[in-house]
Amino acid sequence: HPFTPLDDGTRTFLVERAGQWWFPPGLVDRVISAALECGVDPSIEEVLRPRIDGAVPPTLPDGTTLAPHQTRAIAAALAEQRGLWALAVNAGKTETAAALHVACGGRKTLYLVDSTVLIQQGADRFGTMLGHGRIGVVGRGGLDRPFVLSTIQALHARRGKPEATKLLSQTEILIADESHRISQRLWFPTLGACPAPMRIGMSGTIHGHDNPMMLEAYFGPIIAEVTEAELVDLGWSAHATVLMPYCGGAVLTDRAAPDYQSELYLPGIV
Repeated sequence: HPFTPLDDGTRTFLVERAGQWWFPPGLVDRVISAALECGVDPSIEEVLRPRIDGAVPPTLPDGTTLAPHQTRAIAAALAEQRGLWALAVNAGKTETAAALHVACGGRKTLYLVDSTVLIQQGADRFGTMLGHGRIGVVGRGGLDRPFVLSTIQALHARRGKPEATKLLSQTEILIADESHRISQRLWFPTLGACPAPMRIGMSGTIHGHDNPMMLEAYFGPIIAEVTEAELVDLGWSAHATVLMPYCGGAVLTDRAAPDYQSELYLPGIV
């Protein structure tokens, strides 16, 4: 049944086709709530593969032991199948993503980022944790391997091409890093073309986004959260006094700069 209006803005993400409303899977709860408010008891049909079951692994293949907050995030993903991980800087998002892949039996995983710098770093780290022979990178080969990394820009540019279509159709676990950067124009065509049932967006800066539904659309609401204060209490992070001196030039503030990781991120942030 058509239901209008949806005052919470949900309508922005709805498309009507042949008398039915279609919308991104992460908005199921919001759409049900909005429909009930309008006196409609909706019937929801999902065009995703069946749910993926698994078990939280105690360690990664390279021997890395998972922390309680990491296992908590993985357990939430297995229970909910989709949602956002609000994990503060230094919570170990990369290790947690690798562990989710292992928890699900090594099923086909697509790991999306929005920076070529993060691609190389990610490929190296996932290769160390999972085995380099399991890692592929869009644009560099290995797309038939179990764990494939890509920038969203690379997949967006390859829309409709056989290699991209095959990758998206085979993906069972979809993970988006730095998901606070998701945009409707660049991300939605790719996210909407992937029927993966396990869908996780992760970021340290989810809260305060000016359009939460943009982040939830293809992933869902926050299902696991780790704050900076919790990491300090656990001894993972130090309580910091932060100063912001003027550095001059853009090299230390540009994420794409080659020395960003070595000269700013690691010594100055982490």
